Amino acid sequence: MPASAPIGGAAGTSVSIEGDTLLVGSPGPIDGSQFGGRVTTYLREGSGWIESHTVESPFAVGRATFDQSMAMYQRRAVVGANAADTASTQSTGAAIVLERVGRVFVDGFE
Repeated sequence: MPASAPIGGAAGTSVSIEGDTLLVGSPGPIDGSQFGGRVTTYLREGSGWIESHTVESPFAVGRATFDQSMAMYQRRAVVGANAADTASTQSTGAAIVLERVGRVFVDGFE
């Protein structure tokens, strides 16, 4: 389990691997909220993996469960946010694109 995973965070509910990069989803609570989630990036070094960076859910309110699903290809990852509220819809969900910059993934756009 990632060191950054919250208790009850369901680390490993979704994973994506490509080459020397592993993404591990933890769609659990953040900072005491009922919902939230995070994606932790691991990089292969030698025969093991090291934790590199964590992206937390961009949805501060609502019932969004960030990272029920994800996929990665080259320098981008798409992360599903079940029941996310967006500017024009409520609880319909969203797909968040993360862009790899150097050794970390950063929130790109919805």
